[in-house]
Amino acid sequence: AKLLDFWRTNAYTLRYTGGMVPDVNQILIKGKGIFVNPVSKSHKAKLRLLYEAIPVAYIVEKAGGASSEGDRSLLEVKINSTQDRTQVAY
Repeated sequence: AKLLDFWRTNAYTLRYTGGMVPDVNQILIKGKGIFVNPVSKSHKAKLRLLYEAIPVAYIVEKAGGASSEGDRSLLEVKINSTQDRTQVAY
């Protein structure tokens, strides 16, 4: 409840378009927010490191934000294959 109150007090809104790029664009325009695409046993990672996750992480970090795959910045993750996938938080 405290987290929801914080979001309301600071004019955060819930937004989900189903697309990473529009949601991250909204975060960059507003200057605040978070985008997450977590994984679980039943929900495998969708975002490819090389083509989706790392390029957006670069833009977010250059704009003063942060990125994570759960343990470290996405920019520190080694790419082994063009099909490597990960969870993300920006």
